[in-house]
Amino acid sequence: MAAARFKKLSSVAAIVHTLPTALATCPPNRRQIRPLASGKIGNMLQPSTPDLRAGSAQSLPADCDPSSSSSAASTSSSSSDLLARSWTAAASGYDEMFVPRFGPWTEDALSALRRALDGEEGPPPPSRRIVGGYKRALVACCGPGQELLPVAEIVGPGSEVTGVDISPGMVRIARGRIAATESERGAASGAEGGALRAASSIDAKVGDAMRPPPGPYCAIFSVFGLQQLPNPIQALKTWANELCPSGVAVVAYWPPGKVEDHGPWARWGDLIRRQSGKLPPPSEGSVWDENVADALKAAGMDMLEDCFVLHRIQWDNPAHFWEGMTQFGPWHAARLKKGDKFVDGLRDKFCSAFKPNSPIIHSPRARMLVFRKPL
Repeated sequence: MAAARFKKLSSVAAIVHTLPTALATCPPNRRQIRPLASGKIGNMLQPSTPDLRAGSAQSLPADCDPSSSSSAASTSSSSSDLLARSWTAAASGYDEMFVPRFGPWTEDALSALRRALDGEEGPPPPSRRIVGGYKRALVACCGPGQELLPVAEIVGPGSEVTGVDISPGMVRIARGRIAATESERGAASGAEGGALRAASSIDAKVGDAMRPPPGPYCAIFSVFGLQQLPNPIQALKTWANELCPSGVAVVAYWPPGKVEDHGPWARWGDLIRRQSGKLPPPSEGSVWDENVADALKAAGMDMLEDCFVLHRIQWDNPAHFWEGMTQFGPWHAARLKKGDKFVDGLRDKFCSAFKPNSPIIHSPRARMLVFRKPL
């Protein structure tokens, strides 16, 4: 049965929500976020080959990992290569440990995409009817591919969804999910069967999200990849240009210097800055976030939502958090860039800020943009 292939990601790691709905801090005239029904993201297909080692351009805040910031992953190809190698080494653990923890934010973004395509967001809203002639969608920085099937289901029958990621290994994991979808096509029933049949064409490719396959796309979707790109503003402009008339983009990212005022990610950022002598945010590399709204307006986009979204994440204890972040998460890139000795030398300093046998619970703040290309 198809249901046997579905595994609730929440069973892999604990996810604790702040509220039954997302806690969102929105600018004036922005609506609160309405997430998908509980458990929606738990119905994503697991890789058919779970032992694959892969990497992803999806990541945590830029200010928490110098190797993933826009200044560190700059114009040099060596920085991109480092990120791809890091995610290749870390990604199977990332897929198990971080994908479920980031699930609430992904649910919010998917819900926003559905609302926008259904015409519930902002004027004018004949989106489904007008965008209906376009069935192509792009998932930029697709990571292990957990978003591909839900995006296809939202776009609808006959959709053509392409995921692009910097890491060949992560694309292999995404293709494992796609292969599982293909094997189950037509065998499932009910809601699962509807989602599978909606996935008429799904592909994942190794590529640069700054230069994605040309559109036009009715939808562009990206969660936690933008902050790692060499030029996030240019990436947004490129994605906006690739939208079809009335096409919609949903982009969630970790805003530099604004993710946590206190907490484990803020603690790591402080330690790194002390070691490297860098100034605290806002630094030169974090200025781009202040220019996002103006850049999209200049590109002719209609901003439908611009919100900060928080959810709580729980870890067993400081050691659990540290091992996850440095072995399977974005801090692993620091091992490749600065060496194991440097990273391991920070362990005791990091853990000393927390009770050794107590859980770590923190509430990172992501920014979510929803914008539409006018007719």
